[in-house]
Amino acid sequence: MQIIVNGKPAYIKKGSSFQFVAENRHFTGSDSYSLSITFPLKGCSENIAIFGNIHRTDVEREQVNFDCTIIDRKFRREGIITITSISDSEVKTQFLEGRSVQNYDIKFDEIYINELQLGSYSPTLTSSPYDSWRGIDRSQNYVALPWVNNSSGNVQNKLYKASTSADWQWDSEVKGLSYQPYLVYIIRLICIRLEYEVDISEIEKSQYKYLIICNALPYAWENYYWESILPHWTVTEFFEQLGYLLGGDFSIDHKAHSIVFRFIRSEQEKIQPCRIDKVVDSYSADVSQDNACKYIEQVGLRYADCDHQAWKSYVCDWFINENRRSVKEFPDMGEFEYYLYQYMDDSDDRGGYWYEGSGSVRAMNYIFYVKDVDTYFVARCFYCRKRTGDFTWWQQEYVVMPINVFRERKSSNENGETIELKCVPVWLDNVEGYNWSIYLDLPEFDASASEENYERTNDNNGWNPSGQQMPVVNNLLAGERERKTEFFDKIYLGFWTGNALTTYLMPCPIIDYITVVGERTYHIKDMSLRLTNGYNKQQFYTLEENVKYTFSFLADDIPNPRALFYIKGQRYLCEKITATFTENGMSQLLKGVFYKVR
Repeated sequence: MQIIVNGKPAYIKKGSSFQFVAENRHFTGSDSYSLSITFPLKGCSENIAIFGNIHRTDVEREQVNFDCTIIDRKFRREGIITITSISDSEVKTQFLEGRSVQNYDIKFDEIYINELQLGSYSPTLTSSPYDSWRGIDRSQNYVALPWVNNSSGNVQNKLYKASTSADWQWDSEVKGLSYQPYLVYIIRLICIRLEYEVDISEIEKSQYKYLIICNALPYAWENYYWESILPHWTVTEFFEQLGYLLGGDFSIDHKAHSIVFRFIRSEQEKIQPCRIDKVVDSYSADVSQDNACKYIEQVGLRYADCDHQAWKSYVCDWFINENRRSVKEFPDMGEFEYYLYQYMDDSDDRGGYWYEGSGSVRAMNYIFYVKDVDTYFVARCFYCRKRTGDFTWWQQEYVVMPINVFRERKSSNENGETIELKCVPVWLDNVEGYNWSIYLDLPEFDASASEENYERTNDNNGWNPSGQQMPVVNNLLAGERERKTEFFDKIYLGFWTGNALTTYLMPCPIIDYITVVGERTYHIKDMSLRLTNGYNKQQFYTLEENVKYTFSFLADDIPNPRALFYIKGQRYLCEKITATFTENGMSQLLKGVFYKVR
């Protein structure tokens, strides 16, 4: 066996051994690592040449590590060794590889994405709104879709249409634009600022390339820096959150200064299956009912709760469960449409869907479930007025609203782990005269978040002094306040391809397969942020997670623990494989922990 440390041969203590563990990151979040490896110093000039200048205080005060390669016959692993302790006679180390190195190196745990200088955009008004909506397929890294500041009620990037057949124009109130960046653009900006090469080609070849970060600040606040719209997350937290949401891994190599994203599904498809024939004992399977499996595709996922009203309909398992008797089921959208049309009133004098007293309102008082799109709906009243004629009635107009589409993906084990995602679907709601739009809740603006260090208390365009002091003086007179670290604590997401669903309605991102855009109009698109059956959310493997198997087998190399294993005619996924090393090399007797694939 050879151990190369910083390009020089190193020798372990005679008579000693160490355990080497190759883990499957999709179970444990780690790759390969060793338990303690001891290198003697006394009487070993080779080891002294490598470790002799290390001081104990350095080990206690900071991380000390070296490049390391372990080679034995077919076995070869490259990573680092970190010093765990040192004395006059010996040095104790631990070998780390891949994700294990990433977990050990806390560099990105101390860098916050909203404190990086990511650059800014120009808020200058474009001649036509359509120029600011072009999508990423037309090389546009950010867009200026209309959105509502729920705190003030003001519409940002406001539009005007002279008639239903006319083109959209910027409203006369709009003096400048507020942009929403594509997610992949922000990822690249962060990596550029960190001075890391990045490979997100798999995202850019998928539907996720159309995700935009809907976080935005009003033009009037004069804060056009990309970092200002991001939450106060560490770089580590940012990539972890995205990995869970997208169903993949960001592999960070601090030595090579590179970050690579791969989907779990694509990784599994590329890894060759492994057949284990040399099982040591036909009775070597150790079965336990410990419910300890943490396979990433079977871990629960849920979106963090949001405060806005729409969230009550976005996530409402409780409502479905409590009203099962009120569910009316349809096999497909065609059957559902036919049911709705039976109760619509299209006459010119009323012009609504359903009206009180006709019996149609009672027909709408259900939870509707459409099986082929796996979606629940309710009929939401969005307009109501009193009408008079030969008799008086209340005209009530409804829109069919999907509900519970962003429900939790339950862990396959009732005691299993559930991960909370703070990258959430953006709030979409009606705007009078505009139909659907982005809504954002913003705190009151103050100078603590402004590079220019002055205050605007609202998001109106332009400054209205009203005979008062200049903003910088108002800021002084307001006194010292606690500095804000963020405008948003979440990342709000939606899909934007560059094309509006219709020409007559205001452009708006997509958050689900089914988008209702009018009183009786809906669109089905192949994009959704659902956790249950959204894009790339189907499991590649399903495990019998309550039963853990331990097999001992013979091999002259440690197989890739992320492979699909064939053992005794059955399919398994591996959690980890353990080998023992001595000064003579790796023992051929390996032990692995596995879960059976259904």
